[in-house]
Amino acid sequence: MPIKEWQKVRTLKREEFRKGYARELDEVITPAGKKVTYDVIRRDPYPVIIAILPNGKILLVKEHKYPTGKISIGLPMGGSDGQDLIIAARRELEEETNYTSDDFEYLGDFEPNNGFSDATGHVYFTKNVTKATNPAHDPLDDEAIEVLEVTISEFEQMIADGTIKDGPTITAFCIAEKQGKLVDL
Repeated sequence: MPIKEWQKVRTLKREEFRKGYARELDEVITPAGKKVTYDVIRRDPYPVIIAILPNGKILLVKEHKYPTGKISIGLPMGGSDGQDLIIAARRELEEETNYTSDDFEYLGDFEPNNGFSDATGHVYFTKNVTKATNPAHDPLDDEAIEVLEVTISEFEQMIADGTIKDGPTITAFCIAEKQGKLVDL
């Protein structure tokens, strides 16, 4: 039996609540034919960056995340702000780590919350990472990020023991690992 799609009737309400984010309340018809309302968080696509230093270590960022109220460790990532995703990847890497690269390889994308959001993370990989001479700075972070350098085995252990809980980080790591990008580092 083929899967039936949900059908959007109309958007009842749309509210922009942060740059690149909006909440929509849609009137939809379910696959069973019932008319209901559905909340959807719309988000611009965003890059997630796996940046490898010359010594083979991966750059991670450690910062406080307001929504959870916890310290989080993850890969550099952030909003595209309407930019081309490679440009956004370069900017986010520089803003969060003070490193830069001109050599990004696109590995794929993922949908971290497709039950309530259209957000799509795009994974970029770079091995040609150098210190930025005049790094860009994200005013929202206000110097509240600690940059970590970890080996592949340390990264894997941090996922296994729950030190890394960030879904996009774990997903991006899995994509890179399955594509063989993390061997021979």
